[in-house]
Amino acid sequence: MRMISPPPPAERAVTDLLHELQVHQIELEMQNEALRQAKLDLEESRDRYVDLYELAPVGYLTLTTEGIIAEINLTGTALLGMDRRQVLHRSFASFVAPEDQDNWARNFRHVETVGHQGKVELALQRGDGTLFHAQLDYLSNSALRAGSRQRSEVRVALSDITERHRQEALLNSGALQAAILQSANFSSIATDARGVIQIFNTGAQRMLGYSAGEVQNRLTPAELSDPAELIARAQALSAELGTPIAPGFEALVHKAARGVEDIYELTYLRKDGSRLPAVVSVTALRDVLGVIIGFLLIGTDNTARQRVEAERLRLIHVLEDRNAELEAARLVAEQANQAKTEFLSSMSHELRTPLGAILGFAQLLDSSSLPPTPTQKKSIDQILKAGWYLLELINEILDLAVIESGTLALVLEPTSLADTLRDCEAMIEPQAQFSGIQVVFAKPGEGAYVNTDPLRLKQVLVNLLSNAIKHNRSGGSVIVSCGQSGPSRMRVSVRDTGAGLTPAEISQLFQSFNRLGQQAGAIEGTGIGLVVCKRLVDMMGGSIGVQSTVGEGSEFWIELDRASAPSGPRQVPTRTARHRWVWTTRPCTRCSTSRTTRPM
Repeated sequence: MRMISPPPPAERAVTDLLHELQVHQIELEMQNEALRQAKLDLEESRDRYVDLYELAPVGYLTLTTEGIIAEINLTGTALLGMDRRQVLHRSFASFVAPEDQDNWARNFRHVETVGHQGKVELALQRGDGTLFHAQLDYLSNSALRAGSRQRSEVRVALSDITERHRQEALLNSGALQAAILQSANFSSIATDARGVIQIFNTGAQRMLGYSAGEVQNRLTPAELSDPAELIARAQALSAELGTPIAPGFEALVHKAARGVEDIYELTYLRKDGSRLPAVVSVTALRDVLGVIIGFLLIGTDNTARQRVEAERLRLIHVLEDRNAELEAARLVAEQANQAKTEFLSSMSHELRTPLGAILGFAQLLDSSSLPPTPTQKKSIDQILKAGWYLLELINEILDLAVIESGTLALVLEPTSLADTLRDCEAMIEPQAQFSGIQVVFAKPGEGAYVNTDPLRLKQVLVNLLSNAIKHNRSGGSVIVSCGQSGPSRMRVSVRDTGAGLTPAEISQLFQSFNRLGQQAGAIEGTGIGLVVCKRLVDMMGGSIGVQSTVGEGSEFWIELDRASAPSGPRQVPTRTARHRWVWTTRPCTRCSTSRTTRPM
């Protein structure tokens, strides 16, 4: 009976290692997909609530403690007649008409120092100089979040009440007074000096459900109002004015009787028992000698406004809750990303030790004084090929992990592009020769310098060159050019004659582990190299991009800040072993040439 010998230990170790890496790669891809989906969901939710805020029926503003406009929605900018850019960071007082400057300063100073909810009516000036009357409902953040340590600010709801002011002005006109008293659009209730109703206009009858005969010479406006609100108003006025005020008709007209304009909200009780929110303006009626002979209470239905205000407050709370949820989700995502980075770094370091042993023993077997048989040689080549590929994957994962953890230290200095491209040409030559690709390097002037980390710049360029060779057509070419792209920038381009990229594929570049559907192809790759390149270029203050035409090829480019040539001898910076990039050569398992890589 023929016995089947078990696979060599080294081959079995490689198989197990490959399986473990594949499992971890799948887990990482699932985590990345979950994070991307969570980000999309959060962005969609944020956009939905931003639309509600921007398109609200009233203007919303956030003011700093100095009265500077920090935030404003689209409705607010429309009311002020200016673009958002023109409004932000301006003092709100600059929009207040001169006659109302003192009123605004007094109210804002009170809400900013004491912290409360209130309202004020002001004349405001639009960007084109026209005036309009506005009501400001304000709420300080100390009233919203008592005891909070957050930065103090005042939130303001801005409403245009120009039409209401116009109607009130017409009411004071003797020529139109009789017609207005018969208007059905608002209630007009006139009393005698004792508060007994004498006039109950058409609007009052429609709004409250009583006929004039049912209330005239019978009731006072206080008897048509919510008793609890009368008690609360009397208590508030008593505290404000320092004098006892009875919770009845006196509470409704006390200020007006002393010549103070008084507009307030109250709730009328209709004849059928239902409630009607109203805004009431009270004026004392005097004879020619100035003696009070009665009071005029003009009321407008406040139902729609209260509904808008309730919706506004609800939206504020919803936005605050959603912002808290978004912040919590952001923290969770950051923690998950940090955990992923730490895992990748730890796992990569743990894998390098056994992988080093596998590659070492495979090289010993390959270079043994006793030549291996053809079958053994084939197996050794497979071990070396897989091992070097895994080493490249581990190194790129380590690079990405170090970058994402924020611990990568770069040393930016004036770097000669001529020297850099010469080094890159030597490094990439073996791969180009093996692949049959002609690589042509431009010769930049000796005075062409950029401000960069020279070792990391070589890493980026060699990655772009390696990709251009791997993804080229048979017998193709790669052209490296260099030139000035602006007054203070230099561009290095790597153009190939490969198959090119579609717009959809270009949009997926620079995504971790995304090989654009070539995972099962013959071309080696990890899907990490371009991500590392982009992060490094960003950290060096540069930019990276691509232009491609399907069937003709692609051109990848990087741009960096120009620099002056150093005046003295170049000082080589000291780097920790973790961040050092050292280029060495190793045998290529596919040919007799060597390849450039980093040591383990």
